[in-house]
Formats: sequence, structure tokens, C-alpha cells
Amino acid sequence: MIKDPIVEEVRKVRHQIEEEFGNDVNKHIEHIYKEQKKHSERLVSRQPRMLRRKKAA
Repeated sequence: MIKDPIVEEVRKVRHQIEEEFGNDVNKHIEHIYKEQKKHSERLVSRQPRMLRRKKAA
């Protein structure tokens, strides 16, 4: 199997994040929400698009 340096880097960062939050997904998600609130001016929000109904055959 070929080693992809980008995939290796992503895995390395993922492991660092896991260690930072003690492998607790809930702590990580809580951190993400706090950061979103802190930097809300940087977030992009788009209006939802209406789904088109399929016409009956």
C-alpha cells in the first residue's frame, strides 16, 4: 500500500486532537461549539433551499 503524506498528516492531527480531549468526543464537540460562539462573525450561514417536489409519473 502506498503511503500518502497528506493522509498521514491528517491522522497525526486527529490523534493529537484525540489526546487533547482525552478521547472524549463530547468534550471535543463542546470545545467546537465554544469556538463557534467566540468567532461567530467568521461563520457563514446560508438560508435553506426549498426542495422541489418530484412530479408524479
